[in-house]
Amino acid sequence: MSVLFEWFDDWAHDHVGVTLTLVSGSREDDLRRAFNAGSFLEEPLTWLQAANIPAGRPDSEVQLSPQSIEMLKWIGRTPDDVRAVNPKPIQGYVRVTTSNGWTVGVEASTTRGADQAVLTALSTVQHRTLSYAKTPGISPLQYAEDGVVICGIDTVVPTQGWGTDREFFSNLALRLLDQQPDVFAPAVVAELLDRWLDLRISPEVLEGPLRAAPMTE
Repeated sequence: MSVLFEWFDDWAHDHVGVTLTLVSGSREDDLRRAFNAGSFLEEPLTWLQAANIPAGRPDSEVQLSPQSIEMLKWIGRTPDDVRAVNPKPIQGYVRVTTSNGWTVGVEASTTRGADQAVLTALSTVQHRTLSYAKTPGISPLQYAEDGVVICGIDTVVPTQGWGTDREFFSNLALRLLDQQPDVFAPAVVAELLDRWLDLRISPEVLEGPLRAAPMTE
């Protein structure tokens, strides 16, 4: 393994809960919709900002027109009365960017990108989707194309796989990295993405300001 990627081991250890989702092409809005996220915020968010905004806040998209507000006043109600009925609580934020032909989604504490329904939906129509989640429990690495999950593994126990080709990642690592790891550590995943997809994950991409959208239930 190249020393260029060792930083990701420490980073992932310090940021447990991160989920990365990669979608081929420039598809920021497709990713946002697949994640059941609202419109992009006017201002970008850094990792720390997205991670530290409390979950469960009313969605900032729940806004009323001036005419609606006047109508509420006329019947003796307030905008808060409406928001109390349908607050659309925020579960987290997905931060999105594009890099070298791929759309990259970064979650700080949610795992929407690891949902197989999301993966397959984003991989339809000759597109490819990959996700990696680092969680206290299972840490899955998954790949889908043309609406089908090709392979998914628990990176801690890669022999436990699923999909149409359960040996896909092991064979890919053998071909590109000249090894079949007993554990797909974060650094191994980062190097595999670099060699396979020509996509370099960096601290700037993970932590810097990116377009962000709130995810609701």
